[in-house]
Amino acid sequence: MRPPTLIRLFTACLMVLGALFIFRGFLAQSETTQTGTPQATPVPIYNPYPPGILPDDLNAEIARVLREVASIENRAITRWHNLPPRL
Repeated sequence: MRPPTLIRLFTACLMVLGALFIFRGFLAQSETTQTGTPQATPVPIYNPYPPGILPDDLNAEIARVLREVASIENRAITRWHNLPPRL
């Protein structure tokens, strides 16, 4: 093939890909507006664990662990500041 033919073919492929991306964006927008209607059923949250493994108060447990990590970090920083200077 001659170079001008290759350039035209490449341009046509790019135009087709661009049109597909634009159409996909419009399709995604229309799907989100359809799920916002009152008739739409909510999608359940994915949970890979069997019932009973995760605690019922998961958010409270996460907050407790974060507080514990923060206190351990604060103790480590305090000990670090109390170290004697290096000679």
